[in-house]
Amino acid sequence: MIAPSPTDGFETSPYLGVNDTMYTNDEKKVITTLSYMTQGAAATWSEDFMDHAQTLDPDSNADVTLQTVYGYGTWNEFIQEFKKAFSPVDTQGTAMAQLVNLRQGKKELTEYIATFNQLADALALA
Repeated sequence: MIAPSPTDGFETSPYLGVNDTMYTNDEKKVITTLSYMTQGAAATWSEDFMDHAQTLDPDSNADVTLQTVYGYGTWNEFIQEFKKAFSPVDTQGTAMAQLVNLRQGKKELTEYIATFNQLADALALA
């Protein structure tokens, strides 16, 4: 299987799923996903996330030599952080604006209907 391209960012979930024997723990999944975030805002967010994960946690121990790093957290925590950083603040408002401006144009009818249904689901209209 071909690995996701650097622009795929979060679309590594299917790749990780079919390669579950290689990505056996949350840290491997998170680090692999971060490694594909190489462009634009995703690259900046990824760098910040990795820097924080590798920083010593001052609450872990009063003795600096015994402090542990924050770590990468769980896969679910990572997904939540990612969504918090990249999801629209007003998901319904965004979906409504996209629905109002939705045009079939040169798209196939099935693609247009699929997009309409996706936006309607976001608005709980379906």
